[in-house]
Amino acid sequence: MGLSSNTLIHFTSSKKSLKGILSESFRLKYCKEIINWNEASKNTLHVPMVSFCDIPLSQIKAHISKYGHYGIGLSREWAIKNKLNPVLYIEPDSNVADSYKSLIKYFAEPENKSSKNKTVRKQFLDIVRYIKNYEGSLIRSKKNDREISFFR
Repeated sequence: MGLSSNTLIHFTSSKKSLKGILSESFRLKYCKEIINWNEASKNTLHVPMVSFCDIPLSQIKAHISKYGHYGIGLSREWAIKNKLNPVLYIEPDSNVADSYKSLIKYFAEPENKSSKNKTVRKQFLDIVRYIKNYEGSLIRSKKNDREISFFR
């Protein structure tokens, strides 16, 4: 069996939400993401997203207990056609985390907010919104469930 499925599933916790998606399509929600770059450095982002997973159905039981028991499955072809992209999981203290942190610091400086850098800054922020911690707290409805690995 493969590590992922050819179906992407969006889970929700209520029938009402499921019916809303079926009648009005998916709606972006701003999700609070706290990116841990290392022990001393964090950034909080509010990322517009609709979450999907590609976990094989044989391994879905633990996932639905965290994200909801109602789901809509869509083909990988649909995802590609609609320009969906997987997230990039970051391990704190990794080279990639250090690079992102340096670029965020660079673009936060007033002299680097010029109109000349506006397009590059926007492109960088578009990439940053796909970052997710490899491990961290799962916070659902303002309640911290526990530390989990998001990549499993």
